[in-house]
Amino acid sequence: MLLAERQQKLYMPKFRIFLCDERGNIAITSAFLISLLILVAGVSIDYARGVWAKQEIQMATDTAALAYAVSTANDDSTAFVNRVLRINSRFPLDIVSLEQSTLPPVFKTRLKTKYRMPTTMMRIFGHDHMDVTADAEVSRRVQKVHVAMALDNSGSMTGTRMPDLVSAATTLVTEVRATNKDSKFALVPFGAYVNVGTQYKSASWLNDAAPSPHLKATQLANGTMSSTRRFDLFAALNQPWAGCVEARKPGLDSTDEPPLSGDTLFVPLFVPDDPGPAPVADIKNTGTSPGHYGNPYLDDTGNCKTAPAAETDKQDSTCKYYGNTVKSVDTWVSAGLASGPNQGCVIQPITRLTDNVATIKAAIAAMKVEGGTNSAEGAAWGLRVLSSKAPFADGMTSTDIANGGLRVLVIMTDGGNWQQATNNMNGSNYSAYGYKADNRIPWPNKNYPSNIGIPAINDRLLATCAFAETSGIVVYAVGLALTEAAAKTVLTQCASSPDKAFLADDGAALKAAFAGIATSISAPFVSN
Repeated sequence: MLLAERQQKLYMPKFRIFLCDERGNIAITSAFLISLLILVAGVSIDYARGVWAKQEIQMATDTAALAYAVSTANDDSTAFVNRVLRINSRFPLDIVSLEQSTLPPVFKTRLKTKYRMPTTMMRIFGHDHMDVTADAEVSRRVQKVHVAMALDNSGSMTGTRMPDLVSAATTLVTEVRATNKDSKFALVPFGAYVNVGTQYKSASWLNDAAPSPHLKATQLANGTMSSTRRFDLFAALNQPWAGCVEARKPGLDSTDEPPLSGDTLFVPLFVPDDPGPAPVADIKNTGTSPGHYGNPYLDDTGNCKTAPAAETDKQDSTCKYYGNTVKSVDTWVSAGLASGPNQGCVIQPITRLTDNVATIKAAIAAMKVEGGTNSAEGAAWGLRVLSSKAPFADGMTSTDIANGGLRVLVIMTDGGNWQQATNNMNGSNYSAYGYKADNRIPWPNKNYPSNIGIPAINDRLLATCAFAETSGIVVYAVGLALTEAAAKTVLTQCASSPDKAFLADDGAALKAAFAGIATSISAPFVSN
């Protein structure tokens, strides 16, 4: 260093020397950085505590909003929500806002809460708390709920199956009503047919004069002509009509098209007398030669002026229904299926839509095991009891639907659709579609002892489900202990979506399926 510079530094004012002195810079910088790190650490710790608390606070807020959305309590809303919050959270929560929107079709409950969380390290910097907030929005999509249950009452529902079904269906009604006070229920038991109820015998939507190839007018002994009207023939036999109806033609059988005239009307079931009687030893139709029938309940002559000779005349001539007595035949079809013009119609009648829970539960409890299986007709009448059109016209109006009304069809069966082929001119037993030989629907080309019903009736079931879904009806499908692959497939396809199809292996799973349906129908859900 030059002498002049040394002299200049020697005589430099001390404060300037301090400013120019670089010694100690590291300590100052370190002190600043340590303070910054303490601040960041403090904020991080408190933030982590807030994130941890947020999870519990959000769950408590969701729970309180759900509870309030379905609550029937008459106490103060704020007090109610505060009670639920205290039960479900360790943190003292304040209600920031509580709102309800009742504008259809979506009804919402909105709850916002806040927790003033005490801080730790952040207190050093003057922040003694931080706000942790939670928001919950609960939606309910419906105002009115109509549920129709089309339930299998066929002969395979033996053992614990029917009691389990009764329990499951009863629980569904209870749970839906608990959260939807404006709800109605209908029951459609089905077997080989659906029973609409004998009280409708005189209804304008029934046509007992509909043409049938198996009801032909013939001359009576007194010279008059026999009637072909079904109710006239019931009267001639001194037999009551049991209440069952046949299926309408394809195109109408899977819709809620109102019965106004012609072939849109419903036809009361009258099962023709088979030619016979068949030999008692061969009543189960196990013979290999033609002429074996399952329902020969009359002498083939009756009060006919001329005894029918041809096998077709023995079956179709209506003169035999006069002056004759129905025989008791130990029919092969199923225990309890007495022979006669009502054969197969042993099913409980429909219970129309009702808001009387006791009525629908009594109808469910009264279900009994009998008959074949035709889930297509069960589903079709489930569709009709939900409809606002005739014959019952009990369903929701278009305004109800626009305001969020929910219509639900639950279809349950424990087996494939069944129609027995026979070794005679008819090709099958009588069904809701007549005989196989009548070609009312495309039966497969199978002969006795095959079950010809599965594919043909499945097609009708799928058509009904498709129509229901197009109409805005939500379809749930439940199978119990199904073994046929086709039955499983058709039920899955029938449901409105895969999550609405249930294949239960046993009674416990059946009950769980119905409970799940009830929850899906009626429970609110967190929507934010």
